[in-house]
Amino acid sequence: MLLALSGWLEWRLLDGTLSYYLHPRFNLLVALTALTLTFLGGWLMWRQIVAPSRQRLVSLSVVLPVALVAVIGLVVVPRPLSNIGGAAESKSAAGLANGSVNRAMSEVVQKQDWNNPARLDTAKWSLLDWSAALNNPQRAALLVGSTVDVTGFVVQPANQNGRAFLLARYVVVCCTADSTALRLPVVTARNAELEEGQWVRVRGVVVQGASGSPGFSATSLEPVAQPAQPYIYP
Repeated sequence: MLLALSGWLEWRLLDGTLSYYLHPRFNLLVALTALTLTFLGGWLMWRQIVAPSRQRLVSLSVVLPVALVAVIGLVVVPRPLSNIGGAAESKSAAGLANGSVNRAMSEVVQKQDWNNPARLDTAKWSLLDWSAALNNPQRAALLVGSTVDVTGFVVQPANQNGRAFLLARYVVVCCTADSTALRLPVVTARNAELEEGQWVRVRGVVVQGASGSPGFSATSLEPVAQPAQPYIYP
């Protein structure tokens, strides 16, 4: 069972699906854990081969939970957070309460040269960068007309008027338990063509909405496959 747990962890590390649950910064720690489990499992197996004993090494109360975890890990197919439904109910970018996300976002925008907005290379910004910048009214005003090129999934708001949708992406600071869905409005005449949860690449410019809140005006909408890594890790 220890070897099965080790194999599961190593498998998920190699195929990249462990990042559906944990920030990649923990990969080294998980790899060391897998190696430790391999050593312990191998040592127990060697001990039984060299010096067979009928004495029970571990009680069933310990064995059964470990076995259950190993079986679930090996059988269940890893999946990222759902793009449908959950993001619509999550906190919006303007209402982030997670301190670690706020600090990460602050670090991103503070590195920009806001004294010269013309030098901002906004075409390379992620949805996290845009959320950080547009949540500041002064900076949002400077960004009107700036170039946008971002990828995310579609969230159709309940009160949508057919000309706008929300472009969303999950941000994970530690693990999926602390995930937050960032959402920014996109104005487009092609909204009727989009499905809930569909991944799209949006190209356009920043505009000031009728309500005064900033958003994107799409000049190009390109359906794309879900990225190999669907989350944003600050």
